[in-house]
Order: sequence, then C-alpha cells, then structure tokens
Amino acid sequence: MRRDTGRSLACFVRLRFGPGGREGKRGGESVRFARVADPRDKVVETVPGKYYVDTQCIDCDVCRVTAPSNFQRGEDKGYSYVFRQPAGPDEEAQCQEAMDSCPVEAIGDDGAPIP
Repeated sequence: MRRDTGRSLACFVRLRFGPGGREGKRGGESVRFARVADPRDKVVETVPGKYYVDTQCIDCDVCRVTAPSNFQRGEDKGYSYVFRQPAGPDEEAQCQEAMDSCPVEAIGDDGAPIP
C-alpha cells in the first residue's frame, strides 16, 4: 500500500510537436525530447518501403536482434539500416517491435503499404 508523503511523484508533461522534435514543460521547466525518425534524413542504404532508419541511429543492435530478416549493420558506417522490407505479418510485427524498442527513435514508418 502506498503511503502519501505529501510529495508529488507524478511527472506531467505537455508536449508540442514541431519540425525539430518534441518540446514540453515539466513543472515549469522547459524540456527537450528526442525527435522521432525523420523520413527526410534516411540513411542511404535503406531500401524503399514502409520502414526506414535515419541518421540518428547509434548502432545499438536492438533492431538487428528483433528483426534480423530486415535490419542489417553497415559495418564501415556504424549504423543499422533496412535491407529488406517485411514480407508478411510475422516480419511486419518484428519491424514494428524494433521501431517501438529503438532507444533513439531512429526507426520510422512512413505509412507505405506492405505488398
């Protein structure tokens, strides 16, 4: 059972989305959040289609572990990219999970339909 200590543990943030990312206020203090993946900033190796990786990728390996059939590492570049778009519902789910798990939000979904 939680005891009320008189301190506020809630952290409410109002967000404003703009071209440079997300901004908000937390307790009167301005806060800058990481931007979402930018389709204008795709890495060149990414194949055309729904999913892409942008240049803020930190090569953490999350996407390659989550969706190995779709993401590959650019060995000499130090980032990952989409080398094959998903070919079915299982791969689609894996790519979605990779996008949701990306710690820097470098994976995007431009809404293109999966053939």
